[in-house]
Amino acid sequence: MNTLVYIFIYVTLFCIIVKLNSYHKNHNKCDFSYYKDIYINYSVLFVLTLLVINNNYASDYKYSCSVNLFIIIIYFLIADSLTYWYHRTVHRQPILKKYVHSTHHDNYQMVPLDALNASYLEILCDFLMVFLIPTFILQPNFVESIIIYGIVVSHIAYKHMDEEYGYFIPYFINANYHTKHHEIGGGNYGQFFIMWDFLMNTLILKREKKEIRENKEIREKKEIRENKEIRKKKKKLKTNKSNDKIK
Repeated sequence: MNTLVYIFIYVTLFCIIVKLNSYHKNHNKCDFSYYKDIYINYSVLFVLTLLVINNNYASDYKYSCSVNLFIIIIYFLIADSLTYWYHRTVHRQPILKKYVHSTHHDNYQMVPLDALNASYLEILCDFLMVFLIPTFILQPNFVESIIIYGIVVSHIAYKHMDEEYGYFIPYFINANYHTKHHEIGGGNYGQFFIMWDFLMNTLILKREKKEIRENKEIREKKEIRENKEIRKKKKKLKTNKSNDKIK
């Protein structure tokens, strides 16, 4: 029964994402090869997470319908920590970026299904960090797992939609945050929260504000110098006129 519930939720979520993708303004970029890879990647994640679910519930408690919000929060903190350092590493190591992560950055105009547009190796890495390790550490029950997997799938699709959209889940990163990662690069590596980007100074929004402030200071100093030069020239011109009158 639990397996059927899981299958229903995963298939339903995928159908919703595909439907959203078809309405997206950039959906015309998707060709047959693109969809083929998407379906393969999602199928791999589906089978692997199904195995985790079936192997994780041996006790009566794990079949419980109770929900511990604390476990869900800690789960995403663990997943975010793992994915941040993985994401930052593959961007800063050229070999890893070329052979593991470059596929995900092939497209600049993002659509929801781009969340699954990745190399097969990266799909396995994502499964390890987002599903397997946090589940092994926290052992969430079936209902908690379904909630977690539902949030993960919907959130990764949402953050690849467009920068026009606002927050989808409170305190999670929004689509604009991840769009800047694809457009500008060099930061915004967080997958769920901004915590690690903020602590490690890889927050693009923070860097932009700093650059704006520095540029403003440069402009102000330049204006001060120019005003001094103008006053000096006026004073010199006034002195020359006075000397001409005396002569």
